[in-house]
Amino acid sequence: MTAGDWDVWGQITWDAGTTTTWTILEAAISQTSATLATAGAVIGTTYASQRQISAAATNGITSMQITPALIRVSATTNIFLVLRVHLVLVH
Repeated sequence: MTAGDWDVWGQITWDAGTTTTWTILEAAISQTSATLATAGAVIGTTYASQRQISAAATNGITSMQITPALIRVSATTNIFLVLRVHLVLVH
C-alpha cells in the first residue's frame, strides 16, 4: 500500500479434508508476515483486526471474515492476511 489511511479487511475460506481434525482457526490483518495481530483495531501500529473460531462451531467448509481495520502508513507498506490453524495430531 502507498502512504495514507486504509480500511483493510479480508476473508479466509477453509475446507479441511475429512481426515483433518482442527480445533482453532485464527486469522488477522497484520503488517508483519507470518505474525498474528493483537485483537482489536489499532491505528498506526503493526496490529489490526483478529478473529478466531473453533471447530465445534463449524461443519464442512468454514468461512471467516476479518472486520475492517484502519491502517495508517507513512510510506509504501506490505499488509498481510495471516492464518494459523491448530491441528490435532494423531500418533
